[in-house]
Amino acid sequence: MGSVKRIYVYGDKVIRGEGEDMETVYAPESLHIYSRIRTPEMRFRVNRDGRPADDKIWDGITALAVSGNGDRYAALVTEKGNYTRYWITPDRLDADWKLVVNGTVLLGRFGAPIWSQAYQSLIVLRQKGQEIIITTL
Repeated sequence: MGSVKRIYVYGDKVIRGEGEDMETVYAPESLHIYSRIRTPEMRFRVNRDGRPADDKIWDGITALAVSGNGDRYAALVTEKGNYTRYWITPDRLDADWKLVVNGTVLLGRFGAPIWSQAYQSLIVLRQKGQEIIITTL
């Protein structure tokens, strides 16, 4: 697979990027674009405005979410197997999904992140013991 060149036009902003774009998320309160990109090695990274958001490359990335101002992203990632989606099925439970925020893995058990206009924050469901709570990032 060769390099795939992309051009995004968002408002009056033009962003050029490379790689196979698997998912694109627009920051709701700014002109930043985040993308889940598949590398030639069939792994994944997060791009911000057409460039790598950090130096991390994962076997799988899903549930990409972006803060309102576009300064932060969160996603579920795995380094086990070629998984691209977060499924709650027996054959996907062994993928060992982890929550990552701006390239840093957070310790704990989390669900998929989302941007919350009400909280003005990225939020996730987090398991603490037997409880599931909403946590801001």
